[in-house]
Amino acid sequence: MKVYFVRHGETKYNFLHILMGRRMDEVLDKHGVEQAKEIAKQLDHNVDIIFASPLKRAQQTAFIISNELGLSVHTRNELAERDFGKLTGKTWAEVEQITGSSLQYIEEHLNVDLKKYNVESGSAIKMRLLHFLSDLKHDYALRFPLVVCHSGIINLMYQLFPETKKNKTQNASVHVFEI
Repeated sequence: MKVYFVRHGETKYNFLHILMGRRMDEVLDKHGVEQAKEIAKQLDHNVDIIFASPLKRAQQTAFIISNELGLSVHTRNELAERDFGKLTGKTWAEVEQITGSSLQYIEEHLNVDLKKYNVESGSAIKMRLLHFLSDLKHDYALRFPLVVCHSGIINLMYQLFPETKKNKTQNASVHVFEI
């Protein structure tokens, strides 16, 4: 089954390279709204159901797309971004200085131990994403779903489906997976 994943449009904190995770619930900035409108025009119009993270930036992106496609948005908590605990609100450079690992490395290697910063474990993120994917395959196998979420979730999808050619998970990017 083919599933389209879209990273939400840009927020002020994305632009400033500040880590939001799930604790900072920001809306799209002007550029992010334009990105979402543009992505909505480019999407495969076979998409017939939309799922989104409960966070405002993903919800706003999903609703812009849903208006273009004439579909409703189904919110799924499993799609929320990782809880980055005490690292929330830090710049990417500060995260690297504090942890000794770049944010990109942390997202691509879920086994990095960040317990002392109260960061959600990689196994917890993986479990909730696998739960969502199981529901998707079971309940929506004959549909063409679009999932609007976050870079952490999309990076995890690339780990779960390594045969998929990896694209950058920039704001408003589209990623296609066969699950």
